[in-house]
Amino acid sequence: MVEVMEAMTRSRPATHRAAPRTTGGVSIRRIRRSDIPELERFYAGLSDESRRTRFFASGAVLSHQQSVSFCTPDHDHREGFVAVAHGREPGDEPIVGHLCLEPAGGHVAEVAIAVADAVQHQGIGRRLME
Repeated sequence: MVEVMEAMTRSRPATHRAAPRTTGGVSIRRIRRSDIPELERFYAGLSDESRRTRFFASGAVLSHQQSVSFCTPDHDHREGFVAVAHGREPGDEPIVGHLCLEPAGGHVAEVAIAVADAVQHQGIGRRLME
């Protein structure tokens, strides 16, 4: 599955991958360096169970260094996407989901997804994978 995703990601033109997808009040877009504070807020707001499921560790928290790493992918080997909710005010787009794609050696990649507790089971994780 991961190798298929890697091949799909490489075969798509950059202009297609950069275009945000919008449906149901949530947009999917590439992560940006400017997302660091919002990504930290997102992970801090997850329940202990959601953080444990994402990081496979009890009581895991996202460090500032991890936030910087997640928000500065090279878009060649490392990639990241966020789901952002449409806010009531311009510029108000809280992150409600995060997908991280990291190389794991050779032609294999590791994929990790987290979705805000309040919006789980609404297809956001699936849309991040797409």
